[in-house]
Amino acid sequence: LIKWKKIMEDSNENNNPTLLQSLLLDCAQSSISSTLVQLNQDVAAETTQRHNIANLLENYTCTDPTVPESPDIAPTEQWEHTTHHDANSNHHEQVVTVHIKHSRKASRIHVLENFIDEEECQAMEEAAQP
Repeated sequence: LIKWKKIMEDSNENNNPTLLQSLLLDCAQSSISSTLVQLNQDVAAETTQRHNIANLLENYTCTDPTVPESPDIAPTEQWEHTTHHDANSNHHEQVVTVHIKHSRKASRIHVLENFIDEEECQAMEEAAQP
């Protein structure tokens, strides 16, 4: 602002509205630009911090079995499921209780009660071994 005041004092056009408008615009643009640059840097830094914190919390909650289960965010649902487990290809109807813990556009967490029995769990663990 001091720079523009000096220009006005040295100018023979103290009352020239076009010059005044131009100087005011230059001053405002300079001030606003530097403020916007700083704000964008601050937002980028905060975004990085939020992502880092989210990663730490996700890893913590997924590896610590003592963390309490999240509450349901929606009413419990009942899903019907048809299986073909026996040798005669008989259909077995099963109703599964589903708890919705997290539901976003890019991710969902649904907990299915009695999803598999102990034998199926053991078979999956064995199949997952290297």
